[in-house]
Amino acid sequence: MRRKSTTSHPGTAGSGTPVRKSPVEKLLYSRQDAAEALSISLRMIDYALARGEFETKYNGSRRLITSGSLKRWAAKDHFGAVNRKKKDREKSE
Repeated sequence: MRRKSTTSHPGTAGSGTPVRKSPVEKLLYSRQDAAEALSISLRMIDYALARGEFETKYNGSRRLITSGSLKRWAAKDHFGAVNRKKKDREKSE
């Protein structure tokens, strides 16, 4: 009678059940992924890119946004367009 091995294999716990790996944090985001992560439109991402609000890296011709710049952007308030309209109304009064 052959004895079962008690050593575990890679990717399994001692009982032979698969071990879940913790998700790897993304370091670079496509424009679409960045929009989904921030819950904003792709157009808003494009405007922010045009204003230089995100740090980007290139993979060939593909422009990717760094996770650090997404976190910094998310931590700020973005009411520029609203404030500009308010200032325009104050000037006209």
